[in-house]
Amino acid sequence: MAKFVYAAPYLTQLGELRVVGECECGEPNCHTIKFQHFGEGASVAFVDHHTEDGRMLTIFEDEAGMLSELEVI
Repeated sequence: MAKFVYAAPYLTQLGELRVVGECECGEPNCHTIKFQHFGEGASVAFVDHHTEDGRMLTIFEDEAGMLSELEVI
């Protein structure tokens, strides 16, 4: 069963998000980006979704609840 994610805290962050890096794994189908809150601390995946074209979309937040990474493989 899908877990509901309350979006309001994340929607308020969208206007300030800045991409500061991208994945360096070398996989040609990897389109992962890191936001300014990405760091050495623990990030937790809170959204895992299979897209219509068969990719895996994962969204991560840091320990403070800030969006830190968007992974598309």
